[in-house]
Amino acid sequence: MAIAYREENLLHRQGVQITVSQPQPTGSGAFSPLVLINETAHRLDGKPLSAFHPSKTFDTYIEGNFSDRPDWYAIEFPEPTTFNCIEMTMGIPYIDGGWWTSLNVEVCAVRGGDWQPVEALQLMPTYNFMDIFHGRRPFETFLLTFHTVTAQAVRLIGQPGGSARFTSLGRLAVYLRNLSRWNIAQIPPPPIPLLFQLISPNAIWDMSFHFMRVVDFPLKVQLIECYTDAEHFERYKHMVRRFHGDGEMLRLLVGRTMGWNNANLQGFGEWNLLDVPDQERYATLREPYVYLSWHNTLARAIAPIIVDGQNLGEVVTTPVLLKGRLDRKRHKRYAQEYGIPWPEYEAAMKRTPQMTLEQMEGMAGLIGIITSTMTNLARGPKQAGSAINPHIARRKEIVRMASEFMERHLESPISIADVAQHVALSPPYFSILFTEETGHNPSDMLINLRVERAKEYLANTTMSVQEVCRSLGYDASYLMRLFKQRTGYTMGQYARQMRER
Repeated sequence: MAIAYREENLLHRQGVQITVSQPQPTGSGAFSPLVLINETAHRLDGKPLSAFHPSKTFDTYIEGNFSDRPDWYAIEFPEPTTFNCIEMTMGIPYIDGGWWTSLNVEVCAVRGGDWQPVEALQLMPTYNFMDIFHGRRPFETFLLTFHTVTAQAVRLIGQPGGSARFTSLGRLAVYLRNLSRWNIAQIPPPPIPLLFQLISPNAIWDMSFHFMRVVDFPLKVQLIECYTDAEHFERYKHMVRRFHGDGEMLRLLVGRTMGWNNANLQGFGEWNLLDVPDQERYATLREPYVYLSWHNTLARAIAPIIVDGQNLGEVVTTPVLLKGRLDRKRHKRYAQEYGIPWPEYEAAMKRTPQMTLEQMEGMAGLIGIITSTMTNLARGPKQAGSAINPHIARRKEIVRMASEFMERHLESPISIADVAQHVALSPPYFSILFTEETGHNPSDMLINLRVERAKEYLANTTMSVQEVCRSLGYDASYLMRLFKQRTGYTMGQYARQMRER
């Protein structure tokens, strides 16, 4: 019986359930693994930084987890289902974890049965199983293929990485595909926020680093440590160690104790700016401002990076305690409520920078000058009074270079990999970029160009069909079939019709 291949994510079928090894995580991701059933987490390229948010991931983070237990994500179907591949979009890598150090796919033939590994498992593109942070990108997608199976359930299982021993996923999808005809170029490359496409992350980091050298106060741009090169990343780690010293600030202490999801809701977390009750009000702000939280005792200076009216991201200071607003009795109650010894809590308060509200407002204005510089860099040169988007211009230039290269080498046995190498891109990423810009797959474009060249030879020379095929580097039967599909004529018919004119 022939297999009915369909490009259908089987997780979207009614009655599918997802269970995980850590059903009650304390990290900053979503509370439910159902967040993994989506079609957006792998399509974030060119989006604002706000789209790269932990609420779109499921993180198995558990505070104080030092065990060697594996992580797993299990998908159970309402009835036995046939499939042969899984798409896995990772979530956000953190300094202390969020990745795999080993990974396998197991299936369960019937509900309640034993888990068995699949056969011929392959992972594309290559996954880095080293237990390191640098080099990992948020929401990077991988394809796991294996021999076709029919099973009631399937799961990803492996060892989590990092000192906190957890994984972070953004999306799962299960398919039954004809892998012999499926193009690996359909796997999207790691998405890059629009801000980092317009402005080099290294340049942004340098601004933040020099700012700290002057005022001894670090700035934060969301996820920048994931996009800087190795040298800048090492300097980032050194900066963090220098600032935090040998102890935790208050935000880190409370967040670690109460769990980052609760900390975010209460105004302590790293990512809470999108979750405040006045979210709509803050979303409309286009100027630097001071954000107050934790009963108006914690403050951050924030400056949005606005390009063409769009908020691409924000430069944020580390939280500070506002001088003159500390209610020690209230803090003692919180310390007692969350089981934090008061001496430890008080020491964390002392390590946390303190400023007046007026000083924080001045800080916001200062980093606003920095973001204005970033905005000017992002806008680049102007033409006819309009700002040129360097990202768009670069994509169009790549398409132009690729098209010219194809046309110059139609008589050579070039492949799409050769074209991608010419424009200094990986073949998968080049194929996606070219298709998005032109509406045509580059392989089809190359074929169409060669068919057009064949038409020129057949119309304007006395070359035989075999000679035309050889000159274009094609097997004769293959090119003749392509020619008929695209023109409606055989090569012989076309030659006779054009040469008899």
